[in-house]
Amino acid sequence: MRLLALILLAACSTTSTTTPVRPPPAPGGCDGARAHVEALYRAEATAKEPTRVDAAAADNTAMVMGDCAATPAISGCLAGARTAADIESTCLATLEDDGREGDTLVQRGQP
Repeated sequence: MRLLALILLAACSTTSTTTPVRPPPAPGGCDGARAHVEALYRAEATAKEPTRVDAAAADNTAMVMGDCAATPAISGCLAGARTAADIESTCLATLEDDGREGDTLVQRGQP
């Protein structure tokens, strides 16, 4: 019995080195994700910037669609995001303090 418990403990304690699976591109690619992205940014702007909802949603959607055009593989991530914060933390390249894109694109296999 102790041997079985030891075997189970050893099997369960191993660490996995698998790479996270990226969602497949959205149907219709970036254009297919656009309405969803705009709706998420409109909801965020309604809560945070109620005096400029249209402008904020349009600005943020344009920024994300520009990134998507440059890296179409993120369209699936965009389509699956639940909030605007999800888009920015999960789907988009991080920016360095000086505004350059960080290591995120390198991790996604982009040059």
